[in-house]
Amino acid sequence: MISSRPIQSFLSFARFSKIKLLPFTKAQALECIDKCDFRPDQPEIQKKFHATLNKGLYKTHKNFAQNPLLLTIMLLTFDQFAEVPSKMHVFYREAFLALSVTHDATKSAFKRALKTKLSIDEVSAYFAEICFRSYRDEKYEFTDGEFADYFGKLARADKSIAASDFLYDICYNLCLVYEEGGKYHFIHRSFQEYFAAVFMSKQNDKFISRLGGFFESRWPREFTNSAFPMLYDIIPERVEEFVFVPYLTELFAKCDASDGYWTFLEEEYPTIYYEIGEVDEYADNDPQSYVLEFVLNHLEYRDTLTPCDLPYYDSLVDEEVSADKATFMVLDMRGGKGAEAEWERKKIWPDYTPGEGEELNVSGYKLSFKAAMVRKYPQLYSELLSYLEQNDFIFMYEYQALRAYLMTLTDKIQERGDDLNDLL
Repeated sequence: MISSRPIQSFLSFARFSKIKLLPFTKAQALECIDKCDFRPDQPEIQKKFHATLNKGLYKTHKNFAQNPLLLTIMLLTFDQFAEVPSKMHVFYREAFLALSVTHDATKSAFKRALKTKLSIDEVSAYFAEICFRSYRDEKYEFTDGEFADYFGKLARADKSIAASDFLYDICYNLCLVYEEGGKYHFIHRSFQEYFAAVFMSKQNDKFISRLGGFFESRWPREFTNSAFPMLYDIIPERVEEFVFVPYLTELFAKCDASDGYWTFLEEEYPTIYYEIGEVDEYADNDPQSYVLEFVLNHLEYRDTLTPCDLPYYDSLVDEEVSADKATFMVLDMRGGKGAEAEWERKKIWPDYTPGEGEELNVSGYKLSFKAAMVRKYPQLYSELLSYLEQNDFIFMYEYQALRAYLMTLTDKIQERGDDLNDLL
């Protein structure tokens, strides 16, 4: 058996079959580490990594731990730094170095020559721009021609370098992409996002200031996006100054020019979902803005507060949840009893046959309302309105905390500018 990177020359081995590995389970990943012939002079490194992987690292770095190559790269970075970095951009940087340098350095001083004869820093810069351009286009695989088009658009590329040579280097020498079915794919989607973040971090202030709108246009499609969080980790002060502050300033200018908190609520949370009692799953109330969602997560508000304890209204019920008969759509609670409501119930629970006078054993309710509608009819929803306007209600809390955060950022930027001026 031969374990290697994908390479076309294997086609000459007619008597061999190419086998693709399934993702490692936790047990298989641990077994793989145990079987590695790694640093026999210091076996405690391997044992410590095994314990770390078993304790929690497999869960936090699952996509890497499931892949044998990337798992060994994790072990290499652990050897270098006595840990696997928790900051994801640091982890990907070290993983890239392991792929480009350390991985070969473990093979009896073997050093793989690059076709392009570029330095690793130059390869990184070229690849970062290709990653950003393809990330912007939501392009995650390429034909040879499509890759050549991206390579031809590089801002500072050496025109004497062939796109095919660069593609060969990142595919067969550095293992950043792989070929399958006539197309090239990133070895892992997160590598594209990391290098896209690296490219963005090196651009001027005008470019950074436009990123808020760029990511807003992708929300909510990019639920798994990690490019912006890594960008923030790389250049937090610039993101705060050129993305957060302009966004929050515009938001509160709009609020102040209109109805303050209610403008915020109707803009960012036009429909609010909540539950009463025991339900099968709980609703998320995500803001309309990606930047706002990121800021709230950064401030750790989204994980600690939920819109609970809101009052019950028949007119706001979307679903009632039965403790022993699954979930039923409650059309009859909004005016439709009889055959139509019974048919809807049978769609969800086909073998349900209501008996005469039977009452459902309801354990909870799922409700929702539009903030603008509740505000429009204060006489009908006075109790709900009083909840929405309390200072400890989640969205009122966010509104006030975001104002305070904007002031903090503004003061910090001013102080940083003053400190730099003092240097002169």
